[in-house]
Amino acid sequence: TFDKRFNLSSDDEAAALRILTPGRIERIMALEDSSFGRFAVNLNRDGRLYLAVHSGHGFFDSGKGREDPARLRARFTRELKWFTDMIEVFCGE
Repeated sequence: TFDKRFNLSSDDEAAALRILTPGRIERIMALEDSSFGRFAVNLNRDGRLYLAVHSGHGFFDSGKGREDPARLRARFTRELKWFTDMIEVFCGE
C-alpha cells in the first residue's frame, strides 16, 4: 500500500529501509490521510529534514484573503500540528 501511495527514491536502499520501519510507514500513511495537500519529504544524509506541502494557499496569509481571524488561527494551528507530527515521525522511534 505504501509503495502505491508514495514515490520513494534513494541512492542507499539499505539506509532507506532502516529509516522506513513498519511503525514509521504506518504513521506517514496516517498523516497522509490528514494532510491538507500533497506533500514531499526529503531526509538528507546529514540528518536535515525538509517537508513541503502544496495546499494551494500560503502558510501565513493573515490579512491577504477573506478568511476571518478565528478560522485562520484554527487552520494555522491544524497545519502546524500536522508539520510537527510529521517531524516527530523522523525523530526516533
